Amino acid sequence: MTDNPVPWTQARREALEQLVAKARPTGFYGYHEELLEACADVVAAARGNDLVFVGRSPEPLYDLLESIFSDTSQPPTITLLPFSLRDHDSGAIRKVHNSDEESIVALENHFSDLNLGPADIAQSKNGISFVDFVCWGTTLGNLEETLEFMATRQGMEPTQVTSNIRYTGITKESVGWTHWRNDEESQGARFFAENRASVVTVSAKLWNYLTDFAGKTTNSFVSKQWKSGVEFPALNEETARAIRSALDLRICGIDREVRRSFAGKLSRRAGQDDKWLRSLVVRMLKSTSPRRQLGLIRRQLNRLEEELENLKSAEQHKD
Repeated sequence: MTDNPVPWTQARREALEQLVAKARPTGFYGYHEELLEACADVVAAARGNDLVFVGRSPEPLYDLLESIFSDTSQPPTITLLPFSLRDHDSGAIRKVHNSDEESIVALENHFSDLNLGPADIAQSKNGISFVDFVCWGTTLGNLEETLEFMATRQGMEPTQVTSNIRYTGITKESVGWTHWRNDEESQGARFFAENRASVVTVSAKLWNYLTDFAGKTTNSFVSKQWKSGVEFPALNEETARAIRSALDLRICGIDREVRRSFAGKLSRRAGQDDKWLRSLVVRMLKSTSPRRQLGLIRRQLNRLEEELENLKSAEQHKD
């Protein structure tokens, strides 16, 4: 890293923009309907909590939902949390702390910047629902331990934080949620016993695609990266396809018919006591005025510009 990185030239910027424009999407056209169904399940499972998508695999759901709700009054709060800690042994966060306390401090700042520090969660009016793709649930279990550890470091009782948290695990059809629910080490059994866990099931094909094959717009935020911050992949065709697919999902989310279809899916999931969900559907239907579509599209294009700026900054620092 240099103190004075090489300026990003207009030629390089135009080259990347052309690369993104020409890149083929990574395959979400074949999954749009199932993605919408999964998004509706996730929103319903949150029970009015603020939604936090954990790691990289849920990025498409985050992009689609943020776009769908982008013009809705009082929309659900939706956050993407870069975080990866897959150590299957209990006490994973303490192992990191024992070897590198600076990484823990950096991670605390990372959570705080996203308004997801222990105090933020404890004081959250709506509560927090963390969402991730789950097999054994290791990442979500380690996330809970991490928040408990941070709470203790900051002079709080861990239950002040965890009592305001729910977890939604997206599992594959062929496996279901039995691993997660029965695994003591991943804390899944405790989450279910405390009525703090929900399950959303998708096809094995979609689950495998999103977890293993879909392009990603950031590098995995593992513990060795915590001090340096979230990093963006190298500028190449794969990165361009990932950004293009994210943009396609965001444009899909502002389509009037897509929004009406999604509102219908939420309505069918609303139980007799789900006043918050029925209210959300009403607000959504009021937000689909065609007159607003041009402005919404411009917002999505601005989001692409932000992605490009992030990629440029990362490339500059590498130079």
